[in-house]
Amino acid sequence: MITPFVLTALIHLAAPPEIPPTTSREDASVRDRLGTAIPRDVELVDHEGHRVALGSLLDGRRPLVIVPAYYRCPMLCGLTIASVAEALAELPLVPGEDFEIATISFDPRDGPADAERARARAIELYGSAVGEEAWPFFAGAPVHVERLMDAIGFGFVYDKPTDQYAHSSAVFVVSPAGELVRVLPGVQIAAVDLRLALVEAGRGEVGSFAEQALLTCFRYDPVTRRYGFWVLGFLRLAGGVLVTLFGTGYVLLLLRDRRRTRSFADDPQVQR
Repeated sequence: MITPFVLTALIHLAAPPEIPPTTSREDASVRDRLGTAIPRDVELVDHEGHRVALGSLLDGRRPLVIVPAYYRCPMLCGLTIASVAEALAELPLVPGEDFEIATISFDPRDGPADAERARARAIELYGSAVGEEAWPFFAGAPVHVERLMDAIGFGFVYDKPTDQYAHSSAVFVVSPAGELVRVLPGVQIAAVDLRLALVEAGRGEVGSFAEQALLTCFRYDPVTRRYGFWVLGFLRLAGGVLVTLFGTGYVLLLLRDRRRTRSFADDPQVQR
């Protein structure tokens, strides 16, 4: 659901973002890096000033959601974070329990204090559904952050005249093994897309049986980078359910007939 704040901002963003003359759109776009292993040795600094290796966010069991943003961004990054906060509020999956999430700045001027202010705003939007430490915000040295952003395919270019960064908006979902599985582009991140991406990245370890079945009916479109209803998947699921129901009914009928036959044979009047 789009809040009035996000809707108003989206009106201003209806036109394509202005790219500085010295920058190509390709430099500031999201490139295809699906299947790439992210560098685990990238060193980050969290909102409390602690140094953290990116690999420590991957425990081999839970997926990781990466939200690139820089904390001085006048609009786009704030909208992305707000959209992610709204999506998290709608998810049945819990950050810190079912998956990890991290917002990472690509601006070398950002530090722990900037990360903490941005995190406080995000937690305020998200509400009490998330623990204090379930959504960390990070900064880092360019040598580390640029390696990570290049690995996931997130392009950004600094424009000196405006003192801003040209960049796109996207959320990246990484498998527990550290492989980039899905990219969800755009300012408005749909909760259902994030949910399905997490279930898919979890490889059967994340989400309920119903969510695993839901993934059967939806398919990731690499062109639109969204999940769409998949008719063939739905028919397969429906066919499987029908086969199971008919099979169960047939077995129950056989058991009932056998009980009737046994009762008929044991009837004293029949034995005479």
